[in-house]
Amino acid sequence: MALQFIVNVFVEPPAPAGVNCGKPSGWIEDYQALPESQKNLIKSIKRVRVLFGLATFDNAVDGQGLDIDPQEGVPFIYEVDNREAFKTMGTPIAQMAKQSRLLPQHLIKLGTDERQIASGNKYYVPSVELLPNLVEITPEDQTIFKSFTDWIENYNTWVSTNHQESIDAKKQQDNDALVNEFVEIDEIGNAV
Repeated sequence: MALQFIVNVFVEPPAPAGVNCGKPSGWIEDYQALPESQKNLIKSIKRVRVLFGLATFDNAVDGQGLDIDPQEGVPFIYEVDNREAFKTMGTPIAQMAKQSRLLPQHLIKLGTDERQIASGNKYYVPSVELLPNLVEITPEDQTIFKSFTDWIENYNTWVSTNHQESIDAKKQQDNDALVNEFVEIDEIGNAV
């Protein structure tokens, strides 16, 4: 079953400067040459693209699958973590950036493409189309945009604070372990 709807993406949260989800920046020339601990760290990091916006559902259905009136201006948060979907959802964002446009200035038509794995199970990935018409940003849009941006800044602050606290706690543990290794020596050179 394919799904199709229109979204107006207001913001994709930027990573703070110098942060790449803990992964090394850029292409790794010789991944196999990395220490096993570095490979494990890279594999353990879950990269997520988060999109905030408003959706319009022309052919909407309710929880029981019954047709309902079209739904407009439905707020959404879309967390994209599938590798193929991550790349797909980045395409219209890159197109807008090349045109020096803000995300709220365009609508994106979203659909789904079915995929099948060897077992016969099916899953769906997004299909996207950047619609060409520019959307005028209204004062109401600016208020929504600010609300999304404020939420993102608060969340990023929370993540950064917790990350720093974790680093500080690890440093303190390492320092405590080092201090415990010191041996006291009395005035004549004997261990106390």
